[in-house]
Amino acid sequence: MKIFIALLAVALLAGAALLVAIRTNGPAVLNALDRVTGGSRDVALVARTTYGEHPAQKLRIYAPADAAGPLPVFVFVHGGSWSWGDPDDYDFVARAIAPAGFVTVLAGYRLGEDGRYPAMLEDTAAAIAEAARLAPQYGGDPAR
Repeated sequence: MKIFIALLAVALLAGAALLVAIRTNGPAVLNALDRVTGGSRDVALVARTTYGEHPAQKLRIYAPADAAGPLPVFVFVHGGSWSWGDPDDYDFVARAIAPAGFVTVLAGYRLGEDGRYPAMLEDTAAAIAEAARLAPQYGGDPAR
């Protein structure tokens, strides 16, 4: 009986820790689980770059390892109500999309007061423009 109670306590603590982690940064938890269960899926991070001076204005570019391009470009802008989020927590999106034959770009944007309207629109437009400009360097077709 003591062993059962101890195992139940450990399970409850682990569940509570997982719940706290998900509530703190759910995408990072999903990203870690996906990395453990799915591996790289033959997708490589080919560039870490920026499209502006603010640290949140960043792009992460992924491509399938066996890319025979030029491939269409998929741009993903994370959610977060312009108050939280980081493209580095969304690698799982690239690992899901790139193997289907896409150069995948994860875009970040200014958050909070720095991201107030119209900055949110300007950042998204600038991220897409920079992704199109860089796409040919990584096997992407900026027209697709």
